[in-house]
Amino acid sequence: MDNKSQPNKDGLDIMRQMGETPKDGLDKIDQEFSDLSIETIFGGVWAREGLNLRDRALVTVATVIALGRDPMAVKPNIRRAIRTGITDREFREMLYQVMHYAGWSIGGPAMKNYKEVLEELQNE
Repeated sequence: MDNKSQPNKDGLDIMRQMGETPKDGLDKIDQEFSDLSIETIFGGVWAREGLNLRDRALVTVATVIALGRDPMAVKPNIRRAIRTGITDREFREMLYQVMHYAGWSIGGPAMKNYKEVLEELQNE
């Protein structure tokens, strides 16, 4: 019997649509943390109507870059953006836009993370 909540199941479905599973990262941290994150982030916010996954991925990666988050938060969101169809040109233009408003110095680490994700995806 599956005792996962509906938001958790919805969140897992959203993650699968973006080519990932909790085993890709969240489960490595902690199971309870993973379940809560999947339920609230993916089963709640990402599953809402109004924006498609591609647009949500672009907004999310722009936000985590603007906030100067750790690569642990930035890289999975870059990966999601790429997997949902964000092109290289779109990523770069988003980054330049964010750099202008959030501070130019965020650009270098963000571009480094982007290049690393591209390399990781090529090696999959």
